[in-house]
Amino acid sequence: MIPLQRVTPAQARIGWLKRKPLHATIDGRFDAAHMLSDIQVLSQGAAKEEAAKRFERENNMNPNNFELRPPAGRLWSNPCSFTDVTTEGLTNKVQGGDPGSKRASVYNGQQQLHHLIKSKRRTVNIEQLDPNSNTYKQFKDKDFVALRDDKKMVRKYKLPDGGVILVDFSSVTEADADFTVSGAWDPRTGECTLYHYVAQGLPPEDRMLDEYMDWTIGEGGQLNTPRRASGYH
Repeated sequence: MIPLQRVTPAQARIGWLKRKPLHATIDGRFDAAHMLSDIQVLSQGAAKEEAAKRFERENNMNPNNFELRPPAGRLWSNPCSFTDVTTEGLTNKVQGGDPGSKRASVYNGQQQLHHLIKSKRRTVNIEQLDPNSNTYKQFKDKDFVALRDDKKMVRKYKLPDGGVILVDFSSVTEADADFTVSGAWDPRTGECTLYHYVAQGLPPEDRMLDEYMDWTIGEGGQLNTPRRASGYH
C-alpha cells in the first residue's frame, strides 16, 4: 500500500479554499480612499464624464446657467484618476478570484491570505482651451447645453467676471493598476478580513500554519480532508 503523502502549503491553501468558500469583509483600518473609486468606471468614456462632473463640483458650477464659482477664485482643474474597482467590487473580486490569484502567508503567528486584483486606472487630463487654438475656434460658437450633450467632451462655462471658457475633457490615458490586498484568514470558516493594500504582486510562495497542513494525498492523487477538520462545517 502506498503511504499517504503530506501536501505542500500551496496544496493546503487550495484544499481549504475549495472546502470553505471565502467570505470577505473590509476592516475599518483599510483606507479605500487611496486606491478605490467611489464609483465604478469601466470605460474611457465613463472616465471623461466623471471627470467633467468632478470639475463642475469642485468649481461650484451653477447648473442653471453653467457659471463657475471656484473656491478662493482659483479654478480647480487637476487630473482625475479612476479605477474599475469599488469597495463593494473589491469583496466580489476577492470571493470570486481563482486560486491562482491568491497566496497564503503568516504574520505575527496569524494565518493570512493575499489576493491579486486585476484593475485598470484611467486618468483624464483637464485642459482649459487657448482662445487662439483651432479647437477653441471649432467650439466657441456652440451653445452651453449643446456642448454638454456633445460626446466630444469639450464644454463651455461662464466665469464670475462675465468671461467664458472652454474646457476639454477628451484626453484620457489608461494603464494597468493591479494591486494586492491581504488580511486575516480563517480557513475553517472561510472568513477573510481585508485590511492591507500593497502595489506589488503576490508573495512568491505560500506559507501555512501547521494546524492547517493536516491534509494528505491519497493513492489516486486525491486530496484528503484533514482529520482535524472533521468537525468543521
